[in-house]
Amino acid sequence: GVVVSKTIEETNLENYFDITLKVTSKDEISSLAIPSSASIVLVIDNSGSMKRCMDGTYGNNNVCNDSSKVSRLDALKEALNGAKRSNGTTDDTGFVDYFFKEAKDTFESLPVTADDNKIVRELGIVTFSSSASTVMPLTSYDKNSNFDVEKATVENYINRISGNGATNPATGLAAANKMLENSSNSSKYIIFLTDGLPTTTGNS
Repeated sequence: GVVVSKTIEETNLENYFDITLKVTSKDEISSLAIPSSASIVLVIDNSGSMKRCMDGTYGNNNVCNDSSKVSRLDALKEALNGAKRSNGTTDDTGFVDYFFKEAKDTFESLPVTADDNKIVRELGIVTFSSSASTVMPLTSYDKNSNFDVEKATVENYINRISGNGATNPATGLAAANKMLENSSNSSKYIIFLTDGLPTTTGNS
């Protein structure tokens, strides 16, 4: 059977707590089934602090100006789009690569009898700083999609993201939730990407 436990601990910040949810099973899990139809929204922090170096250092205008270091926003883009090669291209290790490769493999492996007109993968992108913005609306992909073209389009959206403003994650999560409400898929996911705690709240 499955055993679920939850603990909560105080932190050194007022009204902030660490919550740990643990799920264990005595049964061996030999495989993980990914739903054929699924919707995902990336919620990306593009506040001013994302322009700082990964170690938190920064120069003028909150920008990482040390050529030997990488900014938090550039590191995030690399995680999503893949690492940059010396020739300016990227490798195939990013989330976007995985999303489209896995989607393509799913559609190609569907049995002939599958009602594949009803099977879609969806991806959307929301950024948040002082407020939230929709970078890419929830976009559907099916067996007829040109995955190479679509992947390049998503990567371009991500590459154009810049950092500025405060950190208000509630607005980003609210925008993502609203975006997913318009999806007919039963499997819906939010991937939340940030460098720290909120610095402002409201208008969620």
